[in-house]
Amino acid sequence: AQKTRRRRAEGSLLPNNAKLGRSGISPRSDTEQNRFEGNFVVAVKLRLVRMGKKKQPTYRVVAAESRRARSGAFLEIVGTYQPRGISTAEPEMVLKIDNDKVLHWLQHGAQPTERVAKLLKVSGALEAFEASKAAK
Repeated sequence: AQKTRRRRAEGSLLPNNAKLGRSGISPRSDTEQNRFEGNFVVAVKLRLVRMGKKKQPTYRVVAAESRRARSGAFLEIVGTYQPRGISTAEPEMVLKIDNDKVLHWLQHGAQPTERVAKLLKVSGALEAFEASKAAK
């Protein structure tokens, strides 16, 4: 019985919202429960999510939790990027970024990836962020 209690205390046999106390299983305290209900701080990244057809990539610029997969869940779409253009007739890169949304995420601590930082420089969002940071 003692070995089983130790294993349960380590969390292998218990549901996420319970812990083992002296009298058996009891609900977790509020602070422990908040961690599992999504009430904690996570790192946010501004990064690219690949879309489009084979050999014709298009990307969404998104704000996503840093722990999520590349094409996994994201918090908000802040722009699009087509590195090869719309068609062969118009091969120029197409970049559409909502600078207001990007500015909001940067002010709240989001970190852009290297490629997204280059795209934000082209769109002017990074300069606007640095100007607002210098004004404070």
